[in-house]
Amino acid sequence: MEVPFVAVPIIRPYYSGTARKYLVEAAWQGVYRSPTIRAYFERVLRGKKERRKIALVATAHYLLRCMHAMLVSGAFWREAA
Repeated sequence: MEVPFVAVPIIRPYYSGTARKYLVEAAWQGVYRSPTIRAYFERVLRGKKERRKIALVATAHYLLRCMHAMLVSGAFWREAA
């Protein structure tokens, strides 16, 4: 089954602050608990501590895209093996 493309908005500071806070907190939990999300975070981080906030917001955006795709397709989260 092919899923149609739907644009997902980027997390911007002028959007809902509450949604952004919860997504960033979910990203932190994902970094701690999920190897897939941790790998994405480390890839964006590029080994530089000063990119930590950039990597965290990028990881939150990645989670948002994953959640949207899961809602559209009705699929469950699957860890990469």
